[in-house]
Amino acid sequence: MRRIVAAGSRAAELYGYGEVRTPLLEQEALFSRALGLGTDVVSKEMYTLDDRNGKRLALRPEATAGVLRAFLASEHGGGAQHEPQRYWYHGPMFRYERPQRGRYRQFEQFGVECFGSGGALADAEVIALAAQFLRDVGVLGGTTLRINSLGDAASQQAYRAVLGAYFEQHAAALSETSRERLQRGSVLRILDSKSEADRALVERAPKLAASLTAESSERFGAVVAALGALGVELEVDETLVRGLDYYCHTVFEFVGSGGGEGSGLGTQDAVLGGGRYDGLSAALGGPDELPSIGWSAGLERLLLMASELDAFAAPAEPHVAVLAASANGTQQSSALALATELRRAGIAAAWRPDGGKLGKQLSRASASDAVLALIVGADELRAGTVTLKLLGTGEQCSVERGAVLEHVSAAVGAAPTT
Repeated sequence: MRRIVAAGSRAAELYGYGEVRTPLLEQEALFSRALGLGTDVVSKEMYTLDDRNGKRLALRPEATAGVLRAFLASEHGGGAQHEPQRYWYHGPMFRYERPQRGRYRQFEQFGVECFGSGGALADAEVIALAAQFLRDVGVLGGTTLRINSLGDAASQQAYRAVLGAYFEQHAAALSETSRERLQRGSVLRILDSKSEADRALVERAPKLAASLTAESSERFGAVVAALGALGVELEVDETLVRGLDYYCHTVFEFVGSGGGEGSGLGTQDAVLGGGRYDGLSAALGGPDELPSIGWSAGLERLLLMASELDAFAAPAEPHVAVLAASANGTQQSSALALATELRRAGIAAAWRPDGGKLGKQLSRASASDAVLALIVGADELRAGTVTLKLLGTGEQCSVERGAVLEHVSAAVGAAPTT
């Protein structure tokens, strides 16, 4: 999982994002205002508790609301006008739901949030960052990007009216959960239902695109065109709404290609999702509208997918095995000191305190795809040298101890990366 976080932070920082950390415990009102009282997260899935002063708190079920709250309270977010600010985060989230493959009640997320950028190109860049992250993890080829537009407030109001009338006509055929959503006015949530009883009705339901204002429709076309220009493949999915009330305009998900069992994730096949939420700031006491967009990915689900795709079969970069020729304490200490020197120079170095026979150590190093082995034995200690063995060819030579770093840097630099 650390490698996934490292891939995400590298990708985010290439795009100009900095890290932000928010509390695990927040006031419950933050999430009820941000996510919507009618959402499953707030009504069914949040872990809540009262502190000694009677304040109602909640373990964070997601990070966007907390990141935006922290931003609005910061020197950057105090006023209505903002330079674009970009943040990435990772950490545990909590939701009470039925545990299933890749989904747990405590789970890790990595995500990004971008505040102050409102154009179609900003949407495309954030989605391109998501694709970069999945590519670096090694799973992009096993996913499909689905994208849709929820439009502006006028578009959503018109669509809710049309969709509500349609589902009222077919209420008897809906699942119990969807009937509850219909009664409380959360008609868009019905489109996200996984119930077989609902899917046929959803497929025949009026499409959101027909209710989009001309401006919203033009904006979505610009997002799709920009992603095409950036080489990001996608599918427009007119039933995609995401699960939270704060979204507007662009919403998207990367799902396991083929869905279902073919994705290796069961029926819950989304590995990364997000969208635009320009109006959330007002719900949290900030400016009436703050252009905002972000996404998050469940790390357990990514790890599961990466394992099944064998994305992590090889190390991320060439590395060096530092071996003591025997269990002799002096040799082991010298080998550890050498490994530490290499690590401080930014070179991945493996050293095993249990040692073992040299031949077995060399076999283990070759199997791990190490580029070379550095051997410290009794002869090397007496001569002040280290034996450098290229594991790919079997060639070896003796180098002065003081020149080891120079030789290793050259060998590793010339080796192909995976």
